[in-house]
Amino acid sequence: DILRLDLPLLTKVLLTILKKLFAQRGSGRRESALYRGLDPRSRDLVPEALALLKKHGFVFRTRQRDHVVWLPPKSSDYRRRALAILAAPITAADPLLTETLNS
Repeated sequence: DILRLDLPLLTKVLLTILKKLFAQRGSGRRESALYRGLDPRSRDLVPEALALLKKHGFVFRTRQRDHVVWLPPKSSDYRRRALAILAAPITAADPLLTETLNS
């Protein structure tokens, strides 16, 4: 459903990653999982979306064994913000979303 929204492609990729990290079961995602389900054009934008999420404090990168894993912070404020963005992506006024709409 996210990929059908009338939003810039970077915003849709960012929303997909937010959903995988904050709305789905589990506490983090291997980097390879963040590419899954996206078309080739969208996959090219995953690094840019991750950089924005990291810049705004929504994720941090770590290594577990031989894999890169992206984890959300423990703070419930980021989870609340992420779920608010996912609930109303077109009308949300979060600075993270605003930055993707202007790029």
